[in-house]
Amino acid sequence: MKNTFFVLCCYLLSLTLLFGQDMSDFNGGWHGEIVNPKAFSFDVAIYGLKTKNPTITISNGQNDLMLGLTRTDNGGLSADFGANATFEGSLDDTQKEINGFI
Repeated sequence: MKNTFFVLCCYLLSLTLLFGQDMSDFNGGWHGEIVNPKAFSFDVAIYGLKTKNPTITISNGQNDLMLGLTRTDNGGLSADFGANATFEGSLDDTQKEINGFI
């Protein structure tokens, strides 16, 4: 009985390996099109930099996102876009340029 079960398992395993998917069908050659070619082209602007409540605007030509910036303890600026997205920036010595990361 044990030998029959073992032979049956080996047979089923060999069938699985024989008719398994060939991963070469899925490697490379992926092609896709973006409906809006400017979908990943953003304009970023910061307004009211010298005021108490500066704002950041991110636009792709169709959708605009405007958020208030918060001043950090080290003199930088930050904004939360959602659960996993933030903006963190710092002013240069002239107070006219922001270097930041989204």
